[in-house]
Amino acid sequence: MAEYEKEQFKFPDELEKETPQVEVEVEPMVEIEVIDDRPEEDQKNSTPLPESIVQDIEDDDLEQYSKEAKQRLLQMKKLINDERRAKEQAVREQQEAVRVAQSLVEKTKTLQSRLTEGEKVYVSNAKEGADRQLDLARLAFKEAYDSGDSDRLMEAQEKLT
Repeated sequence: MAEYEKEQFKFPDELEKETPQVEVEVEPMVEIEVIDDRPEEDQKNSTPLPESIVQDIEDDDLEQYSKEAKQRLLQMKKLINDERRAKEQAVREQQEAVRVAQSLVEKTKTLQSRLTEGEKVYVSNAKEGADRQLDLARLAFKEAYDSGDSDRLMEAQEKLT
């Protein structure tokens, strides 16, 4: 077997055991549609081989060529197809995870921009309210000064500070 074929493929559940779990909240409105896009010949016989047969195929020296040879070759072909399907499934799942992550990033950016705009509006409203109160306090101070009323003058001075 070539060196590149010996590389062990790890399924997503095996990778989960090695990597720390990160919880991501997904809104219940997200719908995931599973489409079986395998070729017709792959859909007919899609159950994986038992582990004992897989081990026998991997340990086989192919020294015996008998009436079992055809069955053995068919089993090996099925094993290869099973591994290919598993890898393709893992790639599809990874692509879907990337797509979902990108949509979540876009949604986060949208929410952050809305928050920033809301903060700007809040700050401008607060500033306008403070300016109005300052104008009213100045007007009260001017009226108190013009009338010569010292009590109102003190109140207006307190409002200004």
